[in-house]
Amino acid sequence: MMSVSGADADGATAPQDALPNLQSRPGATLSAVGRWTLLVGTLLTATLGITAIRLADHDRVTIMLLADAGSAINHHRAVEWQGLVLEARGQDAVLPARDSQLLLQQAWAALDRAHSREQSGVLLALRPLRTPQSHAEETLMRQLFLDLLLVVKQQPTVFGVAAAGTQIRTGERVSHIAERLEALIQRMRVQREFEAERMLATAMHLFLLTLLAGVGTMILFTRRFQDVQHLTGQLRRDRQEARERETHDSLTGVWNRPGLQATYDLHWAATECIVVMLDLNRLKTVNDTGGHAAGDVYLRKTARALTAAAPFPGEVARWGGDEFVVLLPGSSEDDAHRLVRRAMHDIGDVDGLPPFAYGLALASPAHPLQRALALADAAMYEHKDRQRQHLSRTTDARKGITVEEFSVRLEQLETPQQVLGTGLPLVHDLLGFTVGLYLERADDAFTLRKLLCQAPDTGPVARLGDRYRGDQGLLGQAVSSGQPVWSNDYASEPAGLPQWTRCDVRSLLLVPVRCRGQVQGVLGLAQLQSWQAVTPQARRLLEAVAGRLAHAMEQELAVEAARRSLWGGLFALGVALEERDLETAGHTERVLVRAQAVGRHLGLTGEALDALSQGAFLHDIGKLAIPDAILRKPGPLTPEEWSIMRTHAERGHDIARRLPDLPPVTLAVVRSHHERWNGRGYPDGLSGHAIPLEARIFAVCDVYDALTHARPYKAAWTPAAALAEIQAQRGEHFDPAVVDAFAAVMASGSDPAEPATPRALPHRERVSD
Repeated sequence: MMSVSGADADGATAPQDALPNLQSRPGATLSAVGRWTLLVGTLLTATLGITAIRLADHDRVTIMLLADAGSAINHHRAVEWQGLVLEARGQDAVLPARDSQLLLQQAWAALDRAHSREQSGVLLALRPLRTPQSHAEETLMRQLFLDLLLVVKQQPTVFGVAAAGTQIRTGERVSHIAERLEALIQRMRVQREFEAERMLATAMHLFLLTLLAGVGTMILFTRRFQDVQHLTGQLRRDRQEARERETHDSLTGVWNRPGLQATYDLHWAATECIVVMLDLNRLKTVNDTGGHAAGDVYLRKTARALTAAAPFPGEVARWGGDEFVVLLPGSSEDDAHRLVRRAMHDIGDVDGLPPFAYGLALASPAHPLQRALALADAAMYEHKDRQRQHLSRTTDARKGITVEEFSVRLEQLETPQQVLGTGLPLVHDLLGFTVGLYLERADDAFTLRKLLCQAPDTGPVARLGDRYRGDQGLLGQAVSSGQPVWSNDYASEPAGLPQWTRCDVRSLLLVPVRCRGQVQGVLGLAQLQSWQAVTPQARRLLEAVAGRLAHAMEQELAVEAARRSLWGGLFALGVALEERDLETAGHTERVLVRAQAVGRHLGLTGEALDALSQGAFLHDIGKLAIPDAILRKPGPLTPEEWSIMRTHAERGHDIARRLPDLPPVTLAVVRSHHERWNGRGYPDGLSGHAIPLEARIFAVCDVYDALTHARPYKAAWTPAAALAEIQAQRGEHFDPAVVDAFAAVMASGSDPAEPATPRALPHRERVSD
C-alpha cells in the first residue's frame, strides 16, 4: 500500500485566501467610486434644481411686490395732485394722506422682507448668478424708496390751504423721486422677469440631469446588488465546498477517511455492515510509466466503478493513496463479491493482474469499525499474495511482467541479438510506448536495425535500413553527451526530424549504447498520436536495456578476441604440423575455408562451424606421435608403416581431448575424418550417418586438397580431375549429400580457397590415405 498519486485522501479545509474578495478587484473599486460620485451628483443637482425653483419663485414674489410698490407710489402721487388741484381752485377742502403713506410703508416693508430672505440661506449662494446691473439697480431702488418715505413722512396727514406752501415743496420732491423710482421699478421688474425665466430653465436642466444621474445611480446600485448576490452565493458555495473537502476526497469525489467514519457513526453504527477493503495492484506502475496524470485518471476510474457497482445505500471511500473501502449496510458477503466482480470487469486488468485485491469483514454494533477494517485489511493482503502466485504459475514469459521480473529476464540475456530480440520488446511492452527502435553506428551515421511498431494510422515512422546523421537533433545530443535525451512534446523541438513530426510523434526517449568508450548505437522509445510522460522510471528501464546491450557487445568482442587468439594458435599449430609432414603450405587454411563453405551450404551455423574449423586446425595433430622416418619418407610406405600411420587419427583424438574446452564436434573431426561412408575407414570402421557430419564434410575437403596439390609420392591433379574423383567416390568413400554440396559450392563460382589453375592431368590414381 502506498499513496503515490492524487490529492490527500483525508481532504483539507479551504484556505482563507481562496475565498472571493470583491473589494480587491480593480473593477469593483471603480464601480464603487462611480456609484458614490453619481449619488452625490444626483443629490447636488436635485438640491440646485430645488434652489433654482425657489429663486425663481422669489423673483416672482419680488416682481409682484415691485408692482405693488409702483401702485402705492402712483396712488400717493394721485393724492398729491388731487390736493394741488383743490388748492388751485381756492377750495378749502382737506384730503387725508394717511392711507397713501401707509401703502408706501407696507410696500417698503414687503420689499425689505424679500431682500432679507434673499440675503439668508441658499438664496444667498445663488446671488452671484444675478448680473452686476441687477445688484446696482436694486441698491438704487432701495435708496430712492427710503428717500421717498422720508419725504412722505414730512408731509402733513391732510392737504389744505393752510398748508399750501409746505405741500408745494414736498409735492415737488415726492414727484421727482417717484418718477425716478417708478422708472427704476419698471426696469427691475423686466430684469427680474428675465432672471426668473432663466432660473426656471436652469431648474429644468438640473432636473433633467438629476433624472439621468438617478437612472445611472439606479443601474450602478442594481449591479452592486447583483454583485453582492453573486458574492453571497459564491461564499455559500465555498463554505459548502470547504465542508465537502473535510469529508470527501478531492480527487475522486468519494468519502475520505474522516467522512466515512462520520457517516458510519451517524447512520450505520447500529447496523451490521459488510466492509470491503481494496488495494490497487499496479498504481505505482501506472504512475511510473504514464506519469501522475495517468495515475489520477486510474484512481477516478476506480472510484466511478466502485460507486456504480455499490448498491444503495452503500458508501465508497478512498482510504489511502491506493486503498478504497466500501461499506455495505444490511448486505451479505455474496452481495459484496458481486460488487467486486462487477467493479473488476469495469476497470479491467493491469499488466495481467486483476485491478485490485480485496478482503471482507463484518462490522457489527458490538465492535468498532476499526476492528472490521483491520480484519478486511488482513484478508486483502492474503488475496493479493494468492493473485501474485497465480500469476507466476499461469502467465507466459512476457504477459503481466513486473519491473522486478523484467530485471531478472534482462540479466539472462547474453548476446546482443538476444537483448535486441527480447529485451527491447520487453521494455517496449512494459512501458506501453508505440514505437521501439535501435540505431546502429556506421562511421558518423546511424542505421535503423530494429523497429517495433504498433502500426499507427499515420503510417510507418521509419523503415529498416534508414540512415540518420549522428550530429543533428536529439540523436546528435544523445551521441555527443553519451546521456539519455528525451522530449515530452516532440512537436515543439526545434531540431525534431520532419518525417517523425509528420507521423505525429508526441513523446520520445533516446538512450545511447556505449561500448569501449564510444557510442555504438542508440535505443529509442516513441509515443505516437498521444502524449506519454517520459518518467525517470522509463528512462531507468531503457538505460538498463542499453547497459545490458553494451555488456553483451563487450562480451562478444572479448569472445571474438579470444576466438581469434585461439584460432591463431590453432592455425600456427596446423602450419607447424604441415611443416613436419612436408605437406604443401596452406593446406590447413584451404581445407578450413572449403569446409566452412560446404558446412554453411548444408545449414551449419555458429558453434557447429566453429567446431568444424577447430577440427580442421587439429585434424593431423596425431602425426606428432608418428616417427619422422615414416612421416617424412619420400616414397611409398610399407604395409607395416601404413599400419603405424593409420594410428594418427586415434592418437590425435587422445592428444586433442587433453586440450581444455574443445567441443565434442572438434574431437569427432580429429578422430573420424578418415572414416568412409561404406564402413571401410579407420579407426572405428563407422559407416553412413554414424560418422559425424562435420567429419564427413572435412573428409571430402581434405581429400580434394590432397589431390590438387603435389606430395612427395605424387603429382598434383587438376581441379576437374579431383572433383571427378570425388564424385566417383560418392556413396563409397564419401557421403552423397556432402559430395553434392561440395560440387554445388565449387560450381557456384571460383574455388573459395584459391583460383583454379589448370595443371597437366596425371595418370589416374586412386585416392591415397
